[in-house]
Amino acid sequence: MNEWLRNMASGHQQKNIIPRTYVATLPADPGKVVGYYALSAFLVEADGMPGKRLPDKVSAVLLARLAVDRNQKGQGLGEYLLGHALHTVVANPNP
Repeated sequence: MNEWLRNMASGHQQKNIIPRTYVATLPADPGKVVGYYALSAFLVEADGMPGKRLPDKVSAVLLARLAVDRNQKGQGLGEYLLGHALHTVVANPNP
C-alpha cells in the first residue's frame, strides 16, 4: 500500500495526470493514510458490445487501485472506500 502511494500516486498527482488518488485518514491522526483508491478515465472498445449505433469507443472509469492498511482490515473501510469511489464517479464522471 505505502510503496505505490509513495512512488506512483504522488508523481501522478504532481503532474496532474491520471490516475487520480483519494486517501482516507483517521480523525485522531490525519497525517496517517489508512486507505486509498485511485480512479482513471479510459476508453473501452465497443466491438462486440450489444446494441446498435455505438461509437467505436465508450468512455469509462477504472478503479485502478484500492487498498486498506492492515490494521484497519475487517472494519468496513474497504467497503466505505468503494462506495465513496462510486459516489465520486457519479458526481464527477471525469475523475
